[in-house]
Amino acid sequence: MGEFIELHELLATGRNADAALALRAGVRLLFSEFAERANAWRTVFATMPGEKIALFFEDSAAFACALFGAWHAGKQAVLPADVLPETLRRLSTICAGCAGDFPADAPLPRVSASASPDAAQDAAQWQTLDPERIALFVFTSGSTGEPALVPKRLSQLSAEVRALESAFGSRLGEATVYATVTHQHMYGLPFRLLWPLAAGRAFVAERWTFPEDMARGLVNGACALIASPAHLKRLPQTLDWRGARNHLRAVFSAGGPL
Repeated sequence: MGEFIELHELLATGRNADAALALRAGVRLLFSEFAERANAWRTVFATMPGEKIALFFEDSAAFACALFGAWHAGKQAVLPADVLPETLRRLSTICAGCAGDFPADAPLPRVSASASPDAAQDAAQWQTLDPERIALFVFTSGSTGEPALVPKRLSQLSAEVRALESAFGSRLGEATVYATVTHQHMYGLPFRLLWPLAAGRAFVAERWTFPEDMARGLVNGACALIASPAHLKRLPQTLDWRGARNHLRAVFSAGGPL
């Protein structure tokens, strides 16, 4: 775990190259890899017309690289909750392109990025972002009509994760952050991704989808769990809660009564 760094200063300030950013299939992903991949995305996004780019990734570490690459290319990220046909149709009227786990027949230009040999040198040129710029858009649920775009400024996102760290950071310490929820909405995004990034706390790139995954992970070193009531009530009765209590620093839940 490192010092808390504001989101708009994260890449400009940087961390130790070998600082752990995330875990993917149990393998550590380093901050240097994050910066290299973000730089590759920055290069791709900088050549695209328009301001809005749709991002949809299952992997949270891959999403983080694309998100920061978009921000440093001067783009605004649009985060759909899914890639169903109606969502794709809506995105095609809003965004200049898309990146991530979109279907091949998505009705808008799709881009990808690969690291360049001089990425490490280029990445040294990171600038501090304007905290008052609109960084991303999320959609309302559409339960009362057509889903609407809700803008979020970097300063708003930073204020939220700063408050989370102030309230709960000492309890979590160096805990690894696990999640059953996606980063594609305004619960999962700050709790699962932006807060760990700002605080220098490792997060798990994959999303837990099965109770058995939770049961294994909760007894595997200091951890925090970002979940929902629906996931928590499906935890297996055979879970070693005594073992889990030795490692589990906190459980966060949203979306319904506990």
